[in-house]
Amino acid sequence: MAPSCTPLAAEDPEQVGQYRLVGRLGRGGMGQVYLGRSASGRLVAVKVVRAELGHDPGLRRRFVREVAAARRVTGFFTAAVVDADPEGDPPWLATAYVPGVPLSTAVAEHGAWSERAVRTLGAALAEALEGIHHAGLVHRDLKPSNVLLAADGPRVIDFGISLAADDTQLTQTGMLIGTPGFISPEQLVGDPTTAASDIFALGAVLAWTATGSGPYGQGSAHAVNYRVAHEEPDLSALPDDLARVVARCLDKDPSRGPTASQLIAELGHMAEGADRGPLTEIEWLPPAVSAAIGREGAATQAPPETRQPTAPDRPERADRADRADGPRPRPPTPSRRSRGVVLGVAGAAALAILLSVLFLPFPDDSHGSDGPAKSASPGPHGPALSPVWSFHPDKDVTATPVYADGRIYTTDGNGTLYAVKAGTGTELWKFRQTGNKVTAGPFVVDGIVYFAGDNHRLYALDARSGRTRWETEYKSSVSSLTIADGRVYDAIDVSDEATDYSVLHARDARTGRKLWSEERSAGNLVAAGGRLYYSLDDRVTALRGKDGSTLWEAKTDMASVDTLVVNGGLMHLGGDGRDSGKAEFAVEARDSGTGKKVWSASFPQKRGTWSPPARPLVAGGLVHWSGHDRVHSFTADTGDEVWRRRIPGSVGVDESGAEGSLQPLGVERGALHLQGRGGHLYTLDARTGACRWKCAPRRYGRVAEWKTAPAALKNGVLYSGDRKLRASRL
Repeated sequence: MAPSCTPLAAEDPEQVGQYRLVGRLGRGGMGQVYLGRSASGRLVAVKVVRAELGHDPGLRRRFVREVAAARRVTGFFTAAVVDADPEGDPPWLATAYVPGVPLSTAVAEHGAWSERAVRTLGAALAEALEGIHHAGLVHRDLKPSNVLLAADGPRVIDFGISLAADDTQLTQTGMLIGTPGFISPEQLVGDPTTAASDIFALGAVLAWTATGSGPYGQGSAHAVNYRVAHEEPDLSALPDDLARVVARCLDKDPSRGPTASQLIAELGHMAEGADRGPLTEIEWLPPAVSAAIGREGAATQAPPETRQPTAPDRPERADRADRADGPRPRPPTPSRRSRGVVLGVAGAAALAILLSVLFLPFPDDSHGSDGPAKSASPGPHGPALSPVWSFHPDKDVTATPVYADGRIYTTDGNGTLYAVKAGTGTELWKFRQTGNKVTAGPFVVDGIVYFAGDNHRLYALDARSGRTRWETEYKSSVSSLTIADGRVYDAIDVSDEATDYSVLHARDARTGRKLWSEERSAGNLVAAGGRLYYSLDDRVTALRGKDGSTLWEAKTDMASVDTLVVNGGLMHLGGDGRDSGKAEFAVEARDSGTGKKVWSASFPQKRGTWSPPARPLVAGGLVHWSGHDRVHSFTADTGDEVWRRRIPGSVGVDESGAEGSLQPLGVERGALHLQGRGGHLYTLDARTGACRWKCAPRRYGRVAEWKTAPAALKNGVLYSGDRKLRASRL
């Protein structure tokens, strides 16, 4: 029997929606929470509102808002909302089920944590709060028992109170929302509760985790609350660096405390020095806690389904503000939790949605996967990357690896081109050009590798042997290159005393024979279907591939076109929006044969910064766009928005102050893989946008925090470059 789940009672329903109920997880003020199974066998937590409350119009309105709030703050390693019927009879909500151990239990039974573990936990919880705050919410009751430790990272739970507290009896005069020792001074004196209140609570949680007792001691609620409001915290047992961070969180003036984003950077930087692993692994946890989490996960593999006789079932009491949240005496005999992830114990709010700490959503996500999509999100245990091989070139890898016919092609900082076996990383050949770097390519088409160097030369090499098929020299280096339909198209930028201009060339791909050339200012070369497409400022042009004559030219709705792809009969464009009053990315689709606009859309970009959106990825009838830390998916042919997602902290700011964009790597087995700063890999369900997992491979530690590593994905293997070329299996 799973310790976190008890058998169903005789009066319990057998099914809610499409989910077969197999046990009870807990009961709160608003209703019962069950463990259920989807038709595919996936475990979910199903919250069912009590029948007598389901007919209360005010309750229904609050439940609808709770569901909406939960959908705004779902993310990686999260019990995401996978289904709901707030208008049902009775109303209900289903989330992905995550077995885990509360932080309060972990510390009480296994002792205080090391500084390294506390820092890593703090960075993760700060990310969780950042997501809550981005959604316009304040948790109001962050404490150790509201932090759930799972094998793939911690979760903040019970944030439903943040929404419901505004119109329930919890806000009656004299009623406090919070727990002594963790409730902020402004909450105690009746001042406005803001995001700073959560930061105060986070500081108290970190101090408690590092020492086993709160920074304001223990005792009656009145005594602890008095110390919070009028005395300084006792941080003498904390390591100096950690004490300084916690002290800033516990500042009694909320305007002086750090933000969640600042804590992510500060605690994350401190933890990096300890060579911490990704949260998809659990080395950062104390060993005894890791073992307890493993037992909890194993126990939930076979939940009970035997019904118990009808018995009086009193609602579990919510955590009350009548004593400090401190370590409990260890039971005389070892035992696992008698209650699991109780999804309904936050007073009248009673909604426990598990919030990701590694992947946070788009705050105004009205079309996310948790809205129209009804399929359950994948299980919470995200796979780590398993190293397969590594290859060390003469200098650091510079080009995105290219997979073709069982081989990987890439270049290094010397401008050398390498071919290695995809399965083993064995070097097959290398080609050292006379230049110092590669300016375009490599591309592999029909057994030939094409690339250009800063020595003004364009090369075509045999993909198997590395021998030169042909090469040609220009007045300047090739800046853009594309190959299709037996032709190689390139653009070079030429500067003379009078003017700057570009020259387009077309050559026979097999022989290198020049077919035509023309002076045109052009960028973003793309060839398909016997045509060559390029963009310039706000315009896009199509040329006839065989002779370079113009087929059509169109002015877009953008201020500038930065990316374009052609897929079938459609061209998808992305760039800077034309609306001068808003900072936005613009995307549109045009008929590739005529240039006529088919659809257009826009989505916001981060204020005060600009980088072009990443190259769109078209797969499965959808086109996926990413700009900064936002991902949007549209139907490729009609432009209907299918989902959108925001991933705070996933991109970095480079040395010039420009912020990058998430880079889509590919869609495989229904999963959209993207790469962010530092080589971190993020995975979404391609059809719904539901968060699957995030991992931070150890070997990416050499990549600058703001950079993305050159990477490519093929058949479940990630080929990436920092200093070495590496292969890792998902």
